[in-house]
Amino acid sequence: ELAANKFYIIGVILIVFWSLTWLGLSGIKASANFAGFCALFGMILPMVFIIFLALIWILKGNPIAIDLSFKNLIPHWQDTQSWVSLTAIMTAFLGMELAAVHVRNIDNPQRNYPKAMFYSSILILSTMIFGSLAIAFVLPQKEISLVDGVMKAFESFLSAYHLRWMAPVIAILLLIGSVGSMVNWIISPAKGLLLAADNGFLPHWLYKRNEHGVASRILILQAILVTFLCTGFLLLPSINAIYWLFTDLSTELYIMMYVMMFIAAWHLKGKYSSPINAFRIPGGKAGYYATCTLGLIGCLLTLIVGFIPPEEAVDFGAAGQFRIIFSLGIILMLLPAVLLYFWKVKHEHGKHSHEIK
Repeated sequence: ELAANKFYIIGVILIVFWSLTWLGLSGIKASANFAGFCALFGMILPMVFIIFLALIWILKGNPIAIDLSFKNLIPHWQDTQSWVSLTAIMTAFLGMELAAVHVRNIDNPQRNYPKAMFYSSILILSTMIFGSLAIAFVLPQKEISLVDGVMKAFESFLSAYHLRWMAPVIAILLLIGSVGSMVNWIISPAKGLLLAADNGFLPHWLYKRNEHGVASRILILQAILVTFLCTGFLLLPSINAIYWLFTDLSTELYIMMYVMMFIAAWHLKGKYSSPINAFRIPGGKAGYYATCTLGLIGCLLTLIVGFIPPEEAVDFGAAGQFRIIFSLGIILMLLPAVLLYFWKVKHEHGKHSHEIK
């Protein structure tokens, strides 16, 4: 039965992913409109609703499942499991830089793009903090699930308020929000990879636009790779374990890119002067280098914490077993980049030899 459930979940995910890939092939405008609709009705609306239900829960004097005493509000730095949550927190902010690939399509980007990033950060922080507290108010720690914790919290609230008929509606809205979040992760990286292919960092046959100006070959190749990766759902015993492993792996790989990005930003600031119309960080050079330093510290901490399994929420067996699986996953995910690097070096060497002849 467990294997059947895994196959069912894999099938649904792949159907949704391939459908969104075909939507992405229709153009950025179609994808952006769909993502905006999903974000409003599938993420913001349910999050505001669960925060509202939590406020009513408190005002009615209902018991809460979390201890809000001052002693427990202070993080226990010596507890390694407290650090595990850093991975989930960083995951919420991953991909914000993907909007930069669309910056040329924004009116007055020097003014509107930083504002959009600032408002997005405030929205993510507020919904994440208050939404997590809403879940913790009604669910004991042992019952909080990485996959369906939000839905369990809604069910507890709706049962208490005799609104169980709303549960299917909430489930559909949450599904819409999840689908909408996938759209950005499909179309934005493909646009960045298109530039990489145009500059010789990827095989040039990937540099192909369809009639809507979309990197069609990259999108199709991306969908094929995701199809293979989804078979990872069959390798671990529980859905929670699979969900956390994939989240942790993607976060770790993404954070490695952020480390290189901050190092590159530090290097380029000292090597080149900023253009007149460039985006500027408040505080001049001091503010710029402070931002890079703080970013690097946060990224390095996340890289270290990624090797700590969440023992209470996910059953990976021994911690050493998780670290072996996790390390192999990182190596597997880095392998394409290494192969592409050697391919580029060989290609450039062959081109140089041909020019000499």
